[in-house]
Amino acid sequence: MLPSASDRRAWLPIILVSLTLVGLALLAGAGPWMLENLAPWLDRATRILATIFGISLSLHLVLLIPFRLLRGLIAQLSGVRIVSTPE
Repeated sequence: MLPSASDRRAWLPIILVSLTLVGLALLAGAGPWMLENLAPWLDRATRILATIFGISLSLHLVLLIPFRLLRGLIAQLSGVRIVSTPE
């Protein structure tokens, strides 16, 4: 599920403040320190997220065809016309 538009409204100020703080830290000369101390943490976090999204994608791809077939079978047996939503 994705956040609604009202939930995403708060993102812009948070992103702007974060970018401003990072920019000020870089201007103050903290670039090498951030590379040494924050880059490994950020690398690990993005690898974990990529693994989670990869597992989720794999699971969805494996289950896509069986569930589509099951949906069609249930519609056929019940006589109910299923209207597809845009994907």
